[in-house]
Amino acid sequence: AAKRHTKSDKSYYNKNIEIVKNFVEYAHANNIEILFFTSPAFHTYTENLDDQQLEITLKTIKEITNQNENCSYYNFLEDSDFNSTDFRDADHLNQSGARKLSNKLNLILHN
Repeated sequence: AAKRHTKSDKSYYNKNIEIVKNFVEYAHANNIEILFFTSPAFHTYTENLDDQQLEITLKTIKEITNQNENCSYYNFLEDSDFNSTDFRDADHLNQSGARKLSNKLNLILHN
């Protein structure tokens, strides 16, 4: 799945970033906070991610959140609270894993 999600064509990158930035600006103008997060994935998925693509993604979201006070980012990609029993497959949580992630996000939202 990680290989399937790797994109060598970067032509949509700038357009996608522009869309996200427009969304962030709209949210800011309307007093809306945005919580970005990366879902957890099983080690067989994370071990096969394209390092360069992941680095660009993380750098980009950190820049967006650092430049916009209404945005925050949480990276659960390799969160050790998740184990093999939390996944339906390498990049999707099952019901118990989704509940665990929902509880984590709920705590963040209420703190």
